[in-house]
Amino acid sequence: MDAKTQAANRHRNSVKALNNLLGICSGLVCDGKLNDDEISYLRTWLLDNTELAGVWPGSIIATRVTDVLRDGIVTEEERA
Repeated sequence: MDAKTQAANRHRNSVKALNNLLGICSGLVCDGKLNDDEISYLRTWLLDNTELAGVWPGSIIATRVTDVLRDGIVTEEERA
């Protein structure tokens, strides 16, 4: 496989992963409540898709999830 095809495949995979992330986020916030299991799922998904940590909006979401979970306590303010 040549470099151009590899680059196109990487781009296609990144777009698919970003669309999945946006779908996950939409689903998590649709009821207006964010529980610990949902936050944990999002963290796990982000860890499984680390390539998104450097791409907007994945970078913002990954940073916020990491910050929220840093102390092991999720406050109501952080959920909002």
